[in-house]
Amino acid sequence: MKKILVSGANPAWQKVLQFPKLTIGKVNRAGIALFFASGKGINFARAVKNHAEADAEVVQFLAGASGKRIADELDGEGIPHTDVFLGYGETRTCCTCINAETQEITELIEPSPELTESDIDTFFNAVSAKIPSCDAFAICGTMPANAPDDIYLDLTMKALGKNKLVLADTIFNLTPILEASNGKVLLKINADELAEYTKINNVPQALAMLDQKYQLACGAITDGPGRAYLLFEHNIYEYELPPLEKIVNAIGCGDTASAVLISEYMISTDAVESFRIALGSASANCLSFKCAEFDTDFAAEYASKIKIRKL
Repeated sequence: MKKILVSGANPAWQKVLQFPKLTIGKVNRAGIALFFASGKGINFARAVKNHAEADAEVVQFLAGASGKRIADELDGEGIPHTDVFLGYGETRTCCTCINAETQEITELIEPSPELTESDIDTFFNAVSAKIPSCDAFAICGTMPANAPDDIYLDLTMKALGKNKLVLADTIFNLTPILEASNGKVLLKINADELAEYTKINNVPQALAMLDQKYQLACGAITDGPGRAYLLFEHNIYEYELPPLEKIVNAIGCGDTASAVLISEYMISTDAVESFRIALGSASANCLSFKCAEFDTDFAAEYASKIKIRKL
């Protein structure tokens, strides 16, 4: 199978707490608690493994006892990982609070340890060494504090120089990455990130602007349960998602969409169908407490009901 190398520089030890009712300013006692390794890169790799059409290895910074828990958890899940262990601090903990009464989800995220120049170099060299043996390189999320602005660009250039596909699920110093694309970069961000990056609130208009400026493999935009959009071969497609009867935990849906999109695209190079399958998987993730864990049969059935319209 094809192999995806994942830059997941900002992992987290995830706590998911579901409350019958969540009231700010009061004592709230959770009815359900779940703990697992998370962060955009880890969620991406977990979704790739669950989808089972490609392999993925995540490269990440880890620190302290929480970092050790993350490494042990990934070993238990069978997710390959290369870790740059910091000699200071703790990998951040992210607490997801779910209000069962309203289905509202609140995330409380600790800061990441600030990196030293030596640790940044170690991470960069670890990723660079693995790029020649992968088929695609995925950039997932932000970098911890003190990381240089050009680190993602430099790694992207190494991947493109080896004729690898690159998936960008970030707006961190995004412009030079898009400028270097030459048809080999898949952009997958959400509607809020697109608006922040382009300063255009209308998704089709923002994608049309990107199409005029850059040569992308595709531009895929998610918006939770709202309509999704795809830029592919100078055309823009609208995806209408059927409603879900319930949402257990929506965290990790974007990471799932990114993982399945590039997994499918590497097989078919048909971004329109790949994104439909990706949206089905992302929606199936909403039914699981654990990020990027989803029922593949439900995902396929749901994807078949998504309506696609060429604008």
